Amino acid sequence: MKQANILAFSSSRAGNGGYLESAVQVIKPFLGEEAKTIAFVPFASVDSYSDYAEKVRQGLSSLKHKIELVEPGNAKEVIAAADAIMIGGGNTFKLLHDLYKAGVVELIRERVSDGVPYIGWSAGSNLTGPTICTTNDMPIIEPESFHSFGFFSFQI
Repeated sequence: MKQANILAFSSSRAGNGGYLESAVQVIKPFLGEEAKTIAFVPFASVDSYSDYAEKVRQGLSSLKHKIELVEPGNAKEVIAAADAIMIGGGNTFKLLHDLYKAGVVELIRERVSDGVPYIGWSAGSNLTGPTICTTNDMPIIEPESFHSFGFFSFQI
C-alpha cells in the first residue's frame, strides 16, 4: 500500500467566503500543477447531480483540472480512470447508500490505497473514518452497511 493522499474539509465554505473559495487554495498544491481528471461523486446531494457538479466546477474554476461527473450508471468507469477522487457534502447516509448501490466503495478504497488523491468535504470527509456511526446527519435512508472507507482509524 502506498501512502494515502487525503484532503478532508469539514465544509465547502469558510466564514463568509464563496463556495470552495478557501478550499481551492489548499486543493491547488495538493493536486499539483499538472492537469488531472477528477472524478466528482455527488451522491450525498438530494438535488440534481449535474447542477451540483456545475457548482463545483465554478468553485474550482481557477484550477486547470477536469471535473468528471460520477453518476450511478458510469461510477465504476469514471472512478477507475480518474487521477483523483472528490466527494462532496450533503447527507452522509444517502452518500454511503448510493456508493454501496453503485458498487464502488471497495474500488474507491483500493484506488486511494494505491495513492490516488482523495478530496472530501462534509459528508465526503465523514466517509474517511471506519464508519459513519458518529455522523449527525438525518438518517434519510439506510445504507447496506455503516462501514465506510476506513482511511483513518478514527471517526470523523
